[in-house]
Amino acid sequence: MAEEDRIMTIRKYGLAYSSDILTVKHGFSIKGATNSNDWGERKEFLNSVLASNRITYVSTSQVHSTKVFEYVGKELGAGDGIVYKKEEGTNQICLVVTTADCVPVLFTDSKKQIIAAAHSGWKGTAGNIVGEVVRKMIFKGAELINIQVAIGPGVSGCCYEISGDRLLQFSESYIEQRGEKKYLNLTKVIIDQLRKAGIKKNNIDYGIFCTQCETELFDSYRREGPNRIQMVNYISL
Repeated sequence: MAEEDRIMTIRKYGLAYSSDILTVKHGFSIKGATNSNDWGERKEFLNSVLASNRITYVSTSQVHSTKVFEYVGKELGAGDGIVYKKEEGTNQICLVVTTADCVPVLFTDSKKQIIAAAHSGWKGTAGNIVGEVVRKMIFKGAELINIQVAIGPGVSGCCYEISGDRLLQFSESYIEQRGEKKYLNLTKVIIDQLRKAGIKKNNIDYGIFCTQCETELFDSYRREGPNRIQMVNYISL
């Protein structure tokens, strides 16, 4: 990704990163925010960063899909995206997705009181889950011109080696060949998908992160295997 294309206003605050352009409470946790994948510990972390214990937390059973739910007060099933529109008089809601190399993406149209979150791994990205989130936000009343998006830490093109059928899912413009190996830039794919969905360039925020090689900041499935700690990514209204 060219230097001149970077917005990069995502900054580190305590045990999480957050974006300067999103005007609602949100964040992407870093290593040490939680020491296990136990939901009770995740909730303790979220209660502390949101400065409240009177919040309803909403998440899905993530399955590397393009399924996006609209949260209307009922338990959600297997999927990888959530859209929520706040109604007057309702309690605070926090949408949560967890990642450990896949890319977390947070959305808001604060004027319409709509938030969303997506877990965009290679399968979700190949299927354009962020485009589906934008479509459902508009269905709920969001306006394209007002939707702001923050893309969080994931495995980057420096480390994300891919091969076989996975390569066929992405344009060569997102693939870099180094020697005999090929590497995918997931964040660049997601940015382009958001732009094609109609999101303004200046409303898309991201940092240049790599969960696999930045060992002091992030946990990584590709580095640590199935026993890794998952990062907790959240947006609340």
